[in-house]
Amino acid sequence: MQTTPQLTRCHGREVVVAQATLNAMRDESTMGNAKRVGGALKHELQGLMKEFTQLGDVRGAGLFIGADIVIPETSDPGYPTAVRIIEEMGERRVLTSLCGPYGNVLKIRPPLVFSQLACSLRHPSPWSTSK
Repeated sequence: MQTTPQLTRCHGREVVVAQATLNAMRDESTMGNAKRVGGALKHELQGLMKEFTQLGDVRGAGLFIGADIVIPETSDPGYPTAVRIIEEMGERRVLTSLCGPYGNVLKIRPPLVFSQLACSLRHPSPWSTSK
């Protein structure tokens, strides 16, 4: 009889840690917070669409949000502007990345414990086209 090698072993400690994590997420309503705060963040970003025409669309669920960066005159993908925005956000210690077939979608994924206050604060904008 041939045996299949076991690639991982699960010890009781890992199960206890995983269960404690799941309990904390439940007790602190982490998923509810993500839904509530993600909706507020998405609403804030959608509100910026009127002021910053290079923000073409904002969509997402919970704290997983995508924001299309476009060339305002044509609505074509605005890859160079998107790159500049993530670089400027990085300088402000806000980590995000780009995704999408044209690399022009800001992938915004803050931690699940992100607060309502954090998404309602206004900072100097990385959306400015003055550079």
